[in-house]
Amino acid sequence: MEDEEKLQAHLRAIIHRSGRTLALFLACFGVLRLPVWGGLTELGTPQSVLRISVVTLQLATYALMRTRFAERRPLIALAPGALLIMVVSGFEAGKLGDAQHPWIFLSFPSLCLTVVAPVGLGQRIFIVAFGLLGLLAGFLVPHPEYLALPMTRTMLGFAFVVGVMVTAVGHVTYRVTRQSFHQSLALERASTELSTLNATLETRVREQTSELRRLADHLESAREDERTRISHDLHDELGQELTALHLGLSLTRERFTRDPKSIEGNLADLTALLGRTRTTVRRIVTELRPRLIDDLGLQASVEWLIRETEQRSQLRCRLSASALEDLPGEVSADAFRIVQEALTNVVRHAEAKNVDVRLDVRGPGLEIEVADDGVGIRKNVGSTGVGLIGIRERASAHS
Repeated sequence: MEDEEKLQAHLRAIIHRSGRTLALFLACFGVLRLPVWGGLTELGTPQSVLRISVVTLQLATYALMRTRFAERRPLIALAPGALLIMVVSGFEAGKLGDAQHPWIFLSFPSLCLTVVAPVGLGQRIFIVAFGLLGLLAGFLVPHPEYLALPMTRTMLGFAFVVGVMVTAVGHVTYRVTRQSFHQSLALERASTELSTLNATLETRVREQTSELRRLADHLESAREDERTRISHDLHDELGQELTALHLGLSLTRERFTRDPKSIEGNLADLTALLGRTRTTVRRIVTELRPRLIDDLGLQASVEWLIRETEQRSQLRCRLSASALEDLPGEVSADAFRIVQEALTNVVRHAEAKNVDVRLDVRGPGLEIEVADDGVGIRKNVGSTGVGLIGIRERASAHS
């Protein structure tokens, strides 16, 4: 409906513009023609009065076409003047001679001017028919004796042929104008949509580029933090235990040299120290990549992660998991890291006391939910935190 209203407004604008231009052209042509036909030198004669009347009608039609009413109703504004001009033209042709003379035949092609009016077939038939009737009425009504002449039938046949041709050509012009308008409208909409899409894509690309840059910085920072943490763990825990083991072995060697039977206590201490060292190494390796993922699967790994989280914080964690046995290794690894990052965020930022972790396979996908009773995400952080970006990137890698 909106497109049709735009089309009708476009067609009215064409009719108004074309009618005003034609009226001005015909008026100027009529004024220039008056001296040639004696319209000014033979004032008062019927011919001069008739020709001046035609020019006056053309000027009046042009003046009417310049009004606001003509912009809204161009056909109605144009119709009276055009019909009167056709009647006067027919009357003028009748004054010049009957149907055996060429004047009336030369008047019929003036109907070709209606081709420029882009109207539907029904309106076009009406316009052409009334134009022909006006021309014939002006020609025959003052001279009914012309009807008895043999050439009158030829004239009527010629008028019918001209009317059909003008109607056909005008309708083709109307269809072309209509199709051209719809094509231009579709192109304009497509151009607008493409511009909007292009702007959206540019914005999205900038956002993604910014997120990837922050994620890359975060990954580099996380890598350095991980190296620092591993270095501290190796130095503070494993290094001290290895130093203690070295000192214990040296002490045991000295005591063995003096009294071999007195080293039993030292050997027991060394055995306990080796056990603690082994536990420390296993913990460091597990934090890098839990072997439980490869050995026992995702659920066991998350259970271990929850226990570790509870030991390091005051959180009470609950796990709900189902149908995790057949997940691919890379999916399980990324799911573990997502839960790990989410729990880290809860510990650091949420100020929560309880957290629920849910892992559930639904159809081809895995749903992960980590919900806590803390303060939530701050508005100024939103979804732009590097931790959340990392979670989203891991999840989108399997979508």
